[in-house]
Amino acid sequence: MNSYQSRTEGSQIEIDHVNLQRQQSFDYIFKNYKDKIYSFFIHSGINAEDAQDLTQDTFLKIYRFLDQQDANKNLAAWIFKIASNTAKDYYWKSSLFRGRRSKLERLSTFDNSSTPESILLQKEQKQELQRILLRIPFNYRVILLLRFTNELSYEEIAEIMNYSVNKVSVHLHRAKKKVRKLLTNSEVIEFEMLY
Repeated sequence: MNSYQSRTEGSQIEIDHVNLQRQQSFDYIFKNYKDKIYSFFIHSGINAEDAQDLTQDTFLKIYRFLDQQDANKNLAAWIFKIASNTAKDYYWKSSLFRGRRSKLERLSTFDNSSTPESILLQKEQKQELQRILLRIPFNYRVILLLRFTNELSYEEIAEIMNYSVNKVSVHLHRAKKKVRKLLTNSEVIEFEMLY
């Protein structure tokens, strides 16, 4: 075996090792974030079929740019930034934006009783909140969703949105205020997040 073959085999082993690490990293990200990203799209007012497509697009982008992700930076913030940008692209391209509906399961707190009346009431409240969220600016909606459905910190949201922490705080306050304004007084009491 000559030295060229030895170097080539050594390089191939290194490449295989890097590829294995990359695949393991991607598998970890996919396993831990696929449901969160899908939920983010659904909560953003995107229908289930489009949310699946956008989730797939997001993970393709994550895979493509995984080597560029700075290990010293917040992984969740990087992932949600990609998802947020994918959602912005979708809304920019979509002519049906105003007609989208979503399920906001964790955005509000409801009584867990299981009577038919309470289930119907909860469903109606969720639908009303969905309609209202679709009436506020996209950036406000994204901040609300990142904060209350994904439980991200102000710092993580700031990194995702390219805002200062103060701007996130102000936008979150304004988003809550807009939602409160759109809800009737009796409805505001039902949604703990608005305080």
